[in-house]
Amino acid sequence: MAADPVTTGTMTTADLTASRQAAQRAVDDLRDALGARGVVLPSLDVDLHTFSGSSVRPLVELGRCTPEVAGALAALVRRGGR
Repeated sequence: MAADPVTTGTMTTADLTASRQAAQRAVDDLRDALGARGVVLPSLDVDLHTFSGSSVRPLVELGRCTPEVAGALAALVRRGGR
């Protein structure tokens, strides 16, 4: 028989895990989409600090990049991803 999930603030550990996995999928999807267009954000990741409060809303850390990468990202957005 499974143990009751541990609660952290208002979320269970199962909720936290599911939330973290969903955020990581979003990061992976964005990394793949940008990479397919030649744009690499080296610091792209899930912001783990957003899991430290009692009300967890995961954020994606886009991070830092070179001016060339920022320009390439801006051009990609202006072209509508094409």
